[in-house]
Amino acid sequence: MEAELRVAYVHSPALAKAASKLPSNLNRSAMVHSMILDAFCAGKWMRITAPVPITKDDLTQFHSEEFVELLLSAEYLPSDESKEHLQQLDEFGLLHDCPVFPGLGDYVKQAAGGTIAAVRQLMNGSADVAIHWDGGRHHAHRDFASGFCYVNDIVLGILELHKKFKKVLYIDLGTGSSSDMGSGKGKKHALNIPLPPSTTSETFLETFKETLQTVLDTKYPSPNVIVMQCGLDGCRADPLVQHGWKLDSFVIGNCVRNLLDVVDVPVLLLGGGGYSNSMAARGWTYATLQVLKGVGAPVLGASDESTDNFKLVEIPEHQYFDNYIPECLLTLVDAGSSTSSILTYLKDKFENQWTTRKEISNEKAAARKQFLGSQSPIQALYDIVSGGGFIYKLKVDASGSVNSLFFVHESSANLAKCFSNTFVMDCTYKTNRFRMPLLNIVGITATYETFNAGFAFICNETESEYIWALTAFSAIVVPGVIVTDRELSLMNAITAVFPSTHNLLCVWHVNKKFWQTAKGLDGQQQMTLTNLLSV
Repeated sequence: MEAELRVAYVHSPALAKAASKLPSNLNRSAMVHSMILDAFCAGKWMRITAPVPITKDDLTQFHSEEFVELLLSAEYLPSDESKEHLQQLDEFGLLHDCPVFPGLGDYVKQAAGGTIAAVRQLMNGSADVAIHWDGGRHHAHRDFASGFCYVNDIVLGILELHKKFKKVLYIDLGTGSSSDMGSGKGKKHALNIPLPPSTTSETFLETFKETLQTVLDTKYPSPNVIVMQCGLDGCRADPLVQHGWKLDSFVIGNCVRNLLDVVDVPVLLLGGGGYSNSMAARGWTYATLQVLKGVGAPVLGASDESTDNFKLVEIPEHQYFDNYIPECLLTLVDAGSSTSSILTYLKDKFENQWTTRKEISNEKAAARKQFLGSQSPIQALYDIVSGGGFIYKLKVDASGSVNSLFFVHESSANLAKCFSNTFVMDCTYKTNRFRMPLLNIVGITATYETFNAGFAFICNETESEYIWALTAFSAIVVPGVIVTDRELSLMNAITAVFPSTHNLLCVWHVNKKFWQTAKGLDGQQQMTLTNLLSV
């Protein structure tokens, strides 16, 4: 979409109150709207639209009459828990993950009415993009509640859209298998792209871009309108995330931005899953701000620079500000921040925070466990470097396990080729999470800036292991000078692999060894030596 967008946003106090009673998402609606409308003041850039009144007849456009009657009337379990009534509730999916609750009937009307209101904004030409984060309940069947979804507002919305638009493209960022191709008249009109365990945000976004372009080019060209369900329960911060996915809460917003960049038709954006309130609020706020880039809104998140700040947990103070401490903690842990810096940030940012060092350590351990899954640390590292952008070489043992790994980023390798004169090599012994010696190779530019020119995890600090690592490095560059400490195995390996390279000892290590040796001298002798060294 090239022209300035007109955006409709579905919200009303009655909607937020009703949706916040949903047992699976208590108070989520209130937090989402508070962040978007209060913290980021995004409402002035959108047309705020209340849900339209919904009748029983409207709901039975898809759902069965008996199911709708029960939805609109069943708000409490019977006090006597009569077998007949419980059996009826169970028959319609209203006992387990979708229990009845006070306000159920109002919620169903508000959720469905919100989606219909958004649809009508698109149908009458008042908006190019319509947003309803309290909608998107895609698991509900015609006569059965399922997956925390009581009413399938998506189907109701698409049926309404078909009154004006012939071709509706529906995008669901949820679950499915490659064998799900639709049924009946819709057979072969569905395309599912299963993603493997441990899928990252980068992989997810690239897959979305490629699939969307393929669909628009060949499978379903020229749709009249697009409906996109933006569930967030695939994000790693969600308590119900499956398959070990490692998605952050911003990937959905980036998918939304990509969609709007490549299509020029009306778009309906709906919510869905997302069972961490703070994560859902941040994810949908970010998605909303990505939409508002199209209206030139000068709000945080409307430019690339401020979007980065938003990703770094810069959340304006508002009613639910303190609820974001856990989400901020997770973001800081993911960013690799130290425990001390995390504590300092949280204390400065949140007045009512009591996070301890132990809690931060536990969060780091949990994040690391989730990241690794069943892999060893070195296997996980190999997956990263073999995924693209790195030059690498590995060595495996008789069992097929990786026991040595050399790697360098392609940009660093290019720097090494440009500035090949001097490199510093040092090896740390099992002080890292991999419990393996790490050889670090550092280069220096003409402006005296250092850069990492290579890393090698090796199984031991023997001459043969160093020769293997340096041979891998030699495929990139032959150094003019290599500076090391007095590690004899490394020095011998340098001579073997780079016979024409000068090998110099590091002055810091020379001085350290010198003063260790000079400890037996008296004070006057040490002062004399200090004066000599300073000349």
